[in-house]
Amino acid sequence: MRLNAVSCIMLALCCGCVGVRSDSVEVADVDGSGDHRIFRVGALTQIMMEPVLWRLEDSKAVNFDRPVTACLKDSLPPEFENITLRQLHDGATGLPRTLRDPWCLADLLSVCAFRGAGFGVPSKFESRREFVRSLWDVRVRVALRRNPPGRSEVGYALLLMAVSDVTGRSLEDLCQAYLVEPYGLRDTSFAPPPGMVTRLAEPRTALLPWLLFLPGPDVLRMDDATRCVGGLFTSAYDVLRVCYVVLPHLVRMRQLLDERELPCGRRVLCRTDEGGPCGAFVGFDTKDRHAALLLRNVVGSPLGDGLDMMERLANPPQD
Repeated sequence: MRLNAVSCIMLALCCGCVGVRSDSVEVADVDGSGDHRIFRVGALTQIMMEPVLWRLEDSKAVNFDRPVTACLKDSLPPEFENITLRQLHDGATGLPRTLRDPWCLADLLSVCAFRGAGFGVPSKFESRREFVRSLWDVRVRVALRRNPPGRSEVGYALLLMAVSDVTGRSLEDLCQAYLVEPYGLRDTSFAPPPGMVTRLAEPRTALLPWLLFLPGPDVLRMDDATRCVGGLFTSAYDVLRVCYVVLPHLVRMRQLLDERELPCGRRVLCRTDEGGPCGAFVGFDTKDRHAALLLRNVVGSPLGDGLDMMERLANPPQD
């Protein structure tokens, strides 16, 4: 009975959520997917990279209790000497929450303008060197001492750069060796080859939602910091395979997830991309052991639709 209800829910979602234009694409799946269309999944990159970090730690290839200053090739300010890779991973620092400069009026205006139009926020740093140089800003250093701990894109980018330096391998190499090959993924890459690019669901921005679609940002162009926190290309097929790898071990990645209460009273964990090149949502129901995924190429947060999807899973409509 459960499988019939889930199947009906997913059929309704997939048939009913696609917009009036043929260039809008949406994938909504639970428990597995056969869809191999490619999306750049933004913040879901961090969920996908968790098995990579776990494998590196469990094999002792990387010691996450070492200070980041001992792992990164670039020079960091003294304030970073007592910050470990684990603290960066766990969001246990006061580093800025986003890659945008919270003190720069131009950055704030660009966030409002681009997100208001439905686009992901443009890249800020042209290179890794520029990103690391920004950490020497006195405002970042003061904030690091005074701000409460919290999830940080800056900290996560720094973490992956340090892991890459310690292992001597690029993000793409780490992804292939510790994620794609062990779990049989077919469509996941930081540097998608031409065969993958042809399957890319190119981002669209909606003006008068679902009535007019315009080309979205060029998702293939990224700076080093953006690539670390949101630059992975993948498919629904691959994301859900990884979701069921991490589902029994969510305690190891709890800081990457938000807790939400559904109308039925069930509490679920989820992560939503809120400004990347597509709409991406993944949710975990730890009681019924379900993972739910929603991907769409129309830019914007699908949080509401994703939670509605999980509500129907936890509380299926009665026949």
